[in-house]
Amino acid sequence: MDDCVVFCPAAEELNYRRAVGASTPIIGYDRAITSLAELRNYVLDSFEAEQVVMLDDDIKHCCCLVGLTRSILNASQSRRVIDTVALAASECGAKLFGFNQAWDVRKVRMCEPVRLRGWIGGVVGVVGRLPRWDESLRAKVDIDACLRELHLRRILWVDDRYSFEQKRDNNSGGSFNWKTQQVVEDDLRRLRRKWGNYFVVNRDGFKSQIKCGIAVPRKQSISLTSPLPPDAILDELAEVGDLQTIETPAHQTPLEPSVATLETPQ
Repeated sequence: MDDCVVFCPAAEELNYRRAVGASTPIIGYDRAITSLAELRNYVLDSFEAEQVVMLDDDIKHCCCLVGLTRSILNASQSRRVIDTVALAASECGAKLFGFNQAWDVRKVRMCEPVRLRGWIGGVVGVVGRLPRWDESLRAKVDIDACLRELHLRRILWVDDRYSFEQKRDNNSGGSFNWKTQQVVEDDLRRLRRKWGNYFVVNRDGFKSQIKCGIAVPRKQSISLTSPLPPDAILDELAEVGDLQTIETPAHQTPLEPSVATLETPQ
């Protein structure tokens, strides 16, 4: 894609040059960066653009998940997807944006193509240069940044219609040199102390398989069979005039108070 710049340790610049070709600019950094948080902040500080998008180096392609089967997009189509989502996030006031991290059409809810909560990884977009990453963390840094954005500004932008498929933790070089199981476990403990029950870890029965998530509700739970408030609360509302009483005509049967009845037109 145009306007892409590769960041890598200076000692690995030759290997990355073989992978990306001669036309892609590469910035090799000499400073000792031993965490993803340090690298993300370093990338932000290297540009003056209002919007910066960071992509992992193990991404294979961009997938469109709308339809019965997924379709793989080419480079120009993938770039248009990123530009469009960046514009949408900017106009709604979100400072972080990203995409579906599950490239499986069976897991897509088309009734909710865009989410304003969740966590972003693989492809991380920043608007307005406001988000900064906590450098006390080393590996699990994106989920912390997303929780912080939800705490400060309430929303971020996740477009579930598209996903960037990748093979995580399989490439050599980069973070592979310092991302160990102990580093990950230390981050999990720090995140749990920092965010409490808003940070969720699921190990799926295997210590090496760790799935992280967030528990930040942004919707009201509405049920057609939800019970009405207790009688004492109803009486109190009636006394202050906040409860409207509707008389039921004598020839009609009152509805059950805890069930909403829907009539089907004949």
